[in-house]
Amino acid sequence: MNAGKPNKKNLIPYSPFHPHVAFIPPSPRLHPAFTRTSARRHRPFAGSPVRSSLRRRRPKDKFKISDDYHGNLVAQQAVHRKCYNIHRNWRHNMKLHYKHVKNVLYVDPYSHPYEHVTQEDWRHLIDDVWKSKEHKVRSKAGKKNRKKLEYNHCSGSRSFVATMTIQPEFNGSENLEFPEFYKKTHTKKNKEWIDPICAVKYSKMLSLREESSQSGVQLTSEEMSRQALGKRKRYILGFEDGPKPSSSSSTPSRVSQDHVGELQKLKAEMKEMKMEREELQRQLEQERREREEEKKEREEEQKQIAHLTSLVTEFLKEKTQTHKSSIHHDGAMSSTGGTNTR
Repeated sequence: MNAGKPNKKNLIPYSPFHPHVAFIPPSPRLHPAFTRTSARRHRPFAGSPVRSSLRRRRPKDKFKISDDYHGNLVAQQAVHRKCYNIHRNWRHNMKLHYKHVKNVLYVDPYSHPYEHVTQEDWRHLIDDVWKSKEHKVRSKAGKKNRKKLEYNHCSGSRSFVATMTIQPEFNGSENLEFPEFYKKTHTKKNKEWIDPICAVKYSKMLSLREESSQSGVQLTSEEMSRQALGKRKRYILGFEDGPKPSSSSSTPSRVSQDHVGELQKLKAEMKEMKMEREELQRQLEQERREREEEKKEREEEQKQIAHLTSLVTEFLKEKTQTHKSSIHHDGAMSSTGGTNTR
């Protein structure tokens, strides 16, 4: 990849050089940036160690998913998560190579870039990513969190869910239930538990299975994992890249895709009804304000009419009194004139 050293303006969200590589969101296909970067950096040259590594890795990573992949959100999320983990491991291997060259071989790390990484990109990774203060803080926090892991499993680099998928091959043509499979993947060759707490959790699984058998309600592997191993916000313990927890811990089986579609449809209808109700409320509020304004205008008109009526009444009253006074005065003058003539 000869793009040169990226700067802050052309950094892409999922670039391996970005110190904040986020989780690839579920989508019908891989993010273009991830596809371009992985394809260019892992291009399988003939006879290259990358091609050999991929050839050895493929049989371990193959697993069957539903035929309707593009309509299966669970399968899409699992595949995207797996691809993200492969990409993350590649970045981690580059970091290990840098630390080995620097702290073990004691040679200039700038002169020994990771395979198929350009000199400019390698220098950028060292100077702008691994030596940055923010990366050191995140690395320290990651080490602290990894120390909190109680135990691991014995199925090697293959994830727990991938091992469950190929149970007949792993267990010698034998399909085991979840408690027995947990025991097989958490005991050493001498049949000892890798950690005493695993024995406690295994006993709890057996108790849960006995209780569910007596009650007539069969527990799924997901529910048994949740009750015996505990639960996390975004994944099921023991399932790594596989299914995610159901939204309700009381539901023994995962919600089907049809139910998810119906739920999304109901949410859309509820949202539309809410918008219509808000629009109706706005219209009613507008009509109420208009009625209040009309009422105020009518009251103002009535006040003006009453005031005009009062003025007219006063005017007519004064006019009448003036007219009466004039008549009385004229009558008095007529009487005085007649007396003087005699």
